[in-house]
Amino acid sequence: MTLSNVAKVSSWNAEKGYGFAIANGKKYFVHKSALGPISRNPQVGDTIVVTQFLETPKGARISSGVLEGVPLRQVVHDRNTYVPGYYRKRKLKYALAILVLSIPFMLLNQCTTQSTKNKNEPVIHNSEQAIPEALNFQGSSVNEPSYLCDDRIYCSQMNSYEEALFFLKNCPGAKMDGDGDGIPCERQFGR
Repeated sequence: MTLSNVAKVSSWNAEKGYGFAIANGKKYFVHKSALGPISRNPQVGDTIVVTQFLETPKGARISSGVLEGVPLRQVVHDRNTYVPGYYRKRKLKYALAILVLSIPFMLLNQCTTQSTKNKNEPVIHNSEQAIPEALNFQGSSVNEPSYLCDDRIYCSQMNSYEEALFFLKNCPGAKMDGDGDGIPCERQFGR
């Protein structure tokens, strides 16, 4: 028995876009997409010239063919689907979104950096040092050395007895009075 490549449409559902055709005594499923860009829906009795039959787990189907006597419609590519500069605009939107979202982080980083800088500056614990000389009415002389608390805490880090005395009285954590008598660095400065 010779197999024919011609099938006759036996039923068609225009709403769903598929139907069935009979070829070689067998019923085949046919989807509209298998027939190309046809100008009208198939009707019962139309002939399909089949180029490929398939056997699938769901059953036999026509995977490609031409509806005989029905012209194919011209496929016009819609030029409006391509928008010039679309991706460029899209990238610009993403860049702007990233910039706007990163501003709070930059500000937070700036504040954190400034607070870190302020922590590294020496702390003035002597109230006389915070008042300018012109407003200081306590009679301090201009020649009096000014000391600022920093991270030094040991006698070996001091340059003079007066500096060690200032650190002992005004700066927290100073370890310069081993015997607790209020006189710092006794061995170093001979007091």
